[in-house]
Amino acid sequence: MALRRSIAVVAVVAACVLGGAGCGVLFVDSPRSAGLRCTRSKFMPYSDYVIATGLTVGLVAYGGASDAPASLSVPAVFLLSGLWGSHKVGQCRERLARATPEEWQQLEAAERAQSQRDAEERERQRQLVQQQLANQPPSSDPGGTSTAPPPQRRVSGTVTLTINGTTYTDRADGELGKSCSTESNPCTPPAYACVLVTSTSGMCAPR
Repeated sequence: MALRRSIAVVAVVAACVLGGAGCGVLFVDSPRSAGLRCTRSKFMPYSDYVIATGLTVGLVAYGGASDAPASLSVPAVFLLSGLWGSHKVGQCRERLARATPEEWQQLEAAERAQSQRDAEERERQRQLVQQQLANQPPSSDPGGTSTAPPPQRRVSGTVTLTINGTTYTDRADGELGKSCSTESNPCTPPAYACVLVTSTSGMCAPR
């Protein structure tokens, strides 16, 4: 029984540390602070009531309240937070009921302006990232994994190759001798054609 009571007291202290304050205090906005964007839902205050009830029942059932009466201050904090949150929600609903059409129009205009500013900021950040990527010098990878293509070296001269008894002459950087087949033909038409050496494979040769 003593162990259960100790666990109950530890659970209450942990809830106090993690919660810090109730939902009604942290997540409910009043008309004074948020205007027409105030919180009209009582979900957060009701959450405080549920937490306060659960903590109280747990402390009483496991004897934590008798061993450490001060622990009851934790559910009391959530209860007060729920009451304060309900009060702010009531103020919000009264303020929204008195709001004029002009005030709603001003709110909509402010929201559109904020959305426009957010979109402009996102576009500015996107352009900034693109500019940084464009100005970034090519990476030098000692391991040889750089994706930058090697510089092209121009080759001069000619080569000859005999295929099926026919001798072909091509530029040194041409496609003569490139492997090809009936299934894959990399020869560039009409300058080159695949000359079959077997029934299915061969080599590219100039026409």
